[in-house]
Amino acid sequence: MTETTSLNIGDILSTIFILGFSIIIPVILIFIIYKIVKRSEKRAIERLSLERENTVLLKKQMNDLNERVIIIEKMLREVE
Repeated sequence: MTETTSLNIGDILSTIFILGFSIIIPVILIFIIYKIVKRSEKRAIERLSLERENTVLLKKQMNDLNERVIIIEKMLREVE
């Protein structure tokens, strides 16, 4: 008694197709999420550097204004 097994090409192709998509789709999603995180991290670093530059400029302006106020105060004391 010999048993014959027949291979159905459609079953094989559908199995490969389904397994392929069940592996490919999560990999693609992980890749997309990774890219989004990297992009947002890069933007955050750029924002941080801009904020640091703005802080330095504001400190410089404050120092300049303080110097002017000191000069004005000296002038007012001389006038009194």
